[in-house]
Amino acid sequence: MLFWKSKKKDEAAESESGKKANPEPRKEGKRYPGRGVPLEVKLLAMQALELGLTLSEVGDVVGVTDTSVSNWRKLHELGGVEALRRSSVRKGVRKRCQALEEKILAYRKEHPDAGVRRIRDELKQECIPVSAETVRQVVNEAGLGNPPPKSNAREHEPRRFERPMPNLMWQMDIMTFQLKRLYPVYLVGIIDDHSRYIVGWGLFRQQTAEAVLEVLRGAVGQWGAPRELLSDNGRQFVAWQGKSRFQKVLTQQGIQHVRSAPHHPMTLGKIERFWKTIWTEFLEEMTFASFADASQRIGFWIDWYNHRRPHQGIDGVPPAERFYGVADDVEEMRRQGCKENALQMALGQAPKPPLYLLGRLGTTDVKVVRQGDEVQVQIGDTVKERIRLGEPYRVEEEIAAQTEGGDGTPEPAEEAPMVSATESVPDAANAPATGAETASPHPAEPPEVAPAVEVQAAPGNPGRWYEWEEEGE
Repeated sequence: MLFWKSKKKDEAAESESGKKANPEPRKEGKRYPGRGVPLEVKLLAMQALELGLTLSEVGDVVGVTDTSVSNWRKLHELGGVEALRRSSVRKGVRKRCQALEEKILAYRKEHPDAGVRRIRDELKQECIPVSAETVRQVVNEAGLGNPPPKSNAREHEPRRFERPMPNLMWQMDIMTFQLKRLYPVYLVGIIDDHSRYIVGWGLFRQQTAEAVLEVLRGAVGQWGAPRELLSDNGRQFVAWQGKSRFQKVLTQQGIQHVRSAPHHPMTLGKIERFWKTIWTEFLEEMTFASFADASQRIGFWIDWYNHRRPHQGIDGVPPAERFYGVADDVEEMRRQGCKENALQMALGQAPKPPLYLLGRLGTTDVKVVRQGDEVQVQIGDTVKERIRLGEPYRVEEEIAAQTEGGDGTPEPAEEAPMVSATESVPDAANAPATGAETASPHPAEPPEVAPAVEVQAAPGNPGRWYEWEEEGE
């Protein structure tokens, strides 16, 4: 099963030239080395050998030399089908690509429905340079490819639009689904048109105008009012006569209401695509214990979608990077990390995980990035500090360095006076120092010691016990 790879044909070029660029066919009767032969052909050759055909006869049928067929048989006897899979000729290339192939196959097995671009974007988040075609080859050679997708030809190419900045247009819609073994619920969502960031959402038992207004007020209170809001013609958004409550609130906030054409969901394509994503990747297989459990877990998933999941509609970056305006800076950090990891993998070493932190204080950009073995702190265009990565700082070493004498040997610490176990703490503090003469030749009788009381700590600090002496008992 292979990934479907479409190839567009230029009919105009073919009509002008009258030729079709095809590779030169192999000459009949001539044999070639067994490079680039598919795994299925090799397996058929092994079956032919088991049926009694000679090396020469199999080589004539396949079109390879007898040596290639013999090598295939040895590999099949030693390692089975896995040994016959196509591998690089040079050992250095195999060593260089082994770590990358393991990453690709591990993610593919964990997410069987992920496509080649999704896998490429996920590895890009970890600063691992790889192309979609490389992912396609590795997955197909491992036998983990998908069947070709169904044709979805359209009569007319849809018109696409995207606002140039965040908070210029929001798209709002409602999705309904059934909580397993419970009841139907309604998920209200608002997505930013430019960044695909979910600026507001809410889960409700009924799809009412009050539920829609609650989500809208929360989003406006957190991110400010957009210039436009796009919705369909549902009864929660519009009224047949006059203005609905929703439209009146938009007018009060200075937001222009844009409505899609009836029976044309493609206008709300961004929020509709989000509904498909959350359904296929999360809700379809989930079973929730209660309404509150569903609301909490959906919130966790939306946070992951906003800040971690690569979005193919915006060049494979998470929506938060576009929404906060740091996509270019993060892309530069990843590009630098990919260069470093390319050298690591070329040397047969494991790639390093990315290390960067980007933010903004008011109007000033703040960057914390890794430069080789150093961590660089940059505020604006000025580098404020460079921290060298190494062993962690230890307080014991600093104290030992301060207590050392001039000759490098530690100074002996003064011993505290010995206190008898029968003496109380105030009497021990007033006791004479060691070696001093006492005023009376007869030692005084030890005072009566109050009984010690043990009290367990509060539940917030378990496992610790305290002892003190209570007075007046």
